[in-house]
Amino acid sequence: MKEELIEILFQYREAFASDNRPLGATKGHEVDIMLNVERPDPPILRRPAYPANPRAREALESHINELKKLGVCRNVGHIEGVDHNACDNYLE
Repeated sequence: MKEELIEILFQYREAFASDNRPLGATKGHEVDIMLNVERPDPPILRRPAYPANPRAREALESHINELKKLGVCRNVGHIEGVDHNACDNYLE
């Protein structure tokens, strides 16, 4: 049984993260996600930003840097036609 599992895992090794292909954004398999909420955003999403305490801010910065390193998110600017800068605006 164990040998069969190892054989299957090896056969489909491309489905798993590795040193050369860490977890994160998958290249060549991007998708567009259609949101089921139309603009304007619902009131709960329109809350003003508030400052995080230093410990929470440090944890957020660390996590966001890891997501950027993995390619899950990236810095974007207003010229790309988005409302927010992915990643960095969460820290403002």
